[in-house]
Amino acid sequence: AVQLDLISRNPVDAVATPCAVPAERPTLTLDQARDFFEATRDEQLYPLYVILVTTGMRLGEALGLPWRYVNFDDEMLLMRQAIQRQTGKGFVVEELKSKKSRRLVPLMKVAVEALRMQQDRQSKARSLPHTDWHDTHFVFTSDVGTPLDPANVRRSFYKALDWTDMPRVRLHDLRHTASTLMATQEIPLHVIQAVLGHATSATTADIYTHVLPASYEELKERMNAAY
Repeated sequence: AVQLDLISRNPVDAVATPCAVPAERPTLTLDQARDFFEATRDEQLYPLYVILVTTGMRLGEALGLPWRYVNFDDEMLLMRQAIQRQTGKGFVVEELKSKKSRRLVPLMKVAVEALRMQQDRQSKARSLPHTDWHDTHFVFTSDVGTPLDPANVRRSFYKALDWTDMPRVRLHDLRHTASTLMATQEIPLHVIQAVLGHATSATTADIYTHVLPASYEELKERMNAAY
């Protein structure tokens, strides 16, 4: 209307745009995380829970993690892909698209131990007689090596929360838990954002363009002491 000279000015210009207020998500405390680990240690998904809480990985990233991206020597994970279930296609592995989502993720001692446990479980399952093992090379799989269904993982997680008397958090809230626990140990914000693979806000992204390896070592030292 302004361009057609039907009105002299756009009245919408005077409207104050409301600010988006991010919803606060519930998280587990450090004590609750420790208790949850202890209570679920004998459960099949225990290693997955530990990885999600200590690294803040997205569920699709964790379920799509192959063993070749696990570096036990350096205690690091390489994040390059994720898995999702698509209608009509089944499980689909996709490369992480953004530069920040393709990242290195430091492993805490408790996570290294959990991954060793998972490796041992898979080795035993693979060697069982009459087992039709599917060698998908994923870290987290079913008893026969097939990818885990995210819906089944969520159901098992909520059941575990109920019988361990934990707060009813979403599985994705473990990502928030990870970032919150890192923050409580005074890990610098830009290090947390790099670990989680966040597309950071302008201020942080403009100031911090990379994270030095020493920052990851400091993170592991502090978080290992916490857990």
